[in-house]
Amino acid sequence: MSGRSRSFPHLRETVVLPGCGHAIQQERPEQVNEVLIRFLRSL
Repeated sequence: MSGRSRSFPHLRETVVLPGCGHAIQQERPEQVNEVLIRFLRSL
């Protein structure tokens, strides 16, 4: 089990947006919304 899995046992997905800075939701709002909607639909 990776360190990330131990720290976040219910983690569903890791999403990396290359070239993005700290304010991901402002830099890539469409991609962030897609990921959030995918997560919410999975609940």
